Amino acid sequence: MNISVNLTKRLNSPKGYFPVVYAGNGRLKPDVVLVNGTEERHPNGAYYIDWTIGSARKRKSVGKDPAQALTRKHRKQAELAAGVHGIELVPEAPDRRQISAAIAEYLEEVRLSKSPGTLAAYKLSLKYFEEHTLVTCKRKYVDEIQRVDMLQFTDRLRVRQKLADITVHGHFLEAMIFLKREGRSLIVKKNDWPRFTLTEPEIYTQQQLDQLFAASSEMNRLIFQFLLVTGVRRKELLYATCKQMNFTECVFEVRGNPEFRFFIKNYEERSIPVPKSLLLRLAALVAHRPKTALLFSARADRPIGGLNRRLKDVAAKAQMDRKEFHPHKFRATFATWALWNSVDLRTVQLWLGHKDLAATMRYLKPNRDLVVRAKVDTLYAGLT
Repeated sequence: MNISVNLTKRLNSPKGYFPVVYAGNGRLKPDVVLVNGTEERHPNGAYYIDWTIGSARKRKSVGKDPAQALTRKHRKQAELAAGVHGIELVPEAPDRRQISAAIAEYLEEVRLSKSPGTLAAYKLSLKYFEEHTLVTCKRKYVDEIQRVDMLQFTDRLRVRQKLADITVHGHFLEAMIFLKREGRSLIVKKNDWPRFTLTEPEIYTQQQLDQLFAASSEMNRLIFQFLLVTGVRRKELLYATCKQMNFTECVFEVRGNPEFRFFIKNYEERSIPVPKSLLLRLAALVAHRPKTALLFSARADRPIGGLNRRLKDVAAKAQMDRKEFHPHKFRATFATWALWNSVDLRTVQLWLGHKDLAATMRYLKPNRDLVVRAKVDTLYAGLT
């Protein structure tokens, strides 16, 4: 039976893991990987080994040092070969990984593979977690972290940090993702996870939108209406290029923009139909611009800044409450209106780019229109 353990390096790319390159003496060429068949040097990133057991593929980080990574590969290959032949191999001594060092290495991987916003969120969660384990629990190594530490972590976030339940859950989740990477995810039980009440997505009313558009400049109105009719995420709008507007098919094609290191969530490209009334205005916008230019840009073809502040300022100008306005609310409105108007759930899921259908089902918000209210009254008109 052939036992194979692969050694790769993870980089900031949709492909993620790249083959390493060996020198003539069998050692690794430090930081050199194959990219489309060409050797390139990439100092950042971490090495990983992967192997297959049955139909299950396993992958494990083996650090940033090339020599150590190659040693770990050979060790794993010997371990698997011994198991096949019924030989009991002396287990490898566990690595006493310091919590701070492991977190720093993990965050470097996040920096290479995620957006700056995601990295900032992970940093905050693991800052809380590191402070808790090192200062409160007096733990130094990852293998010392226990179930009680995680229960106390939840309590600390709620009591000392005074965070909302859904925020506590988010920080706990990021800590558990880190612990899973370190092979420590099984220390907690299913009921140990912090719970929260999932609220209905907030949507704009037609009156709010009418007032907002009336108070907007032509460009702001086009931006807000584009968010409303496509349901795209904020960054999908900020880094959209003119060539993503397909005027022949009347759709907006959601794509990544490698020039700005932007990759769409889940790396799933999709197409969203755009109303013809908006297409005419978009066509006028891009008529004399190169296809590679940003669809909505500031000076020197840079992404527009302060989208959230821009929206709130226009809302205040329209004499509405600034707190009720944020860009993601257009996405919720788009999804809810589509479902109210009998667009099937699967289609809305594809438009939103959701990987999980349950995420889309959240937008099946009860329709409180007068039309629905009248139907309910008619349905139960016979009650006395």
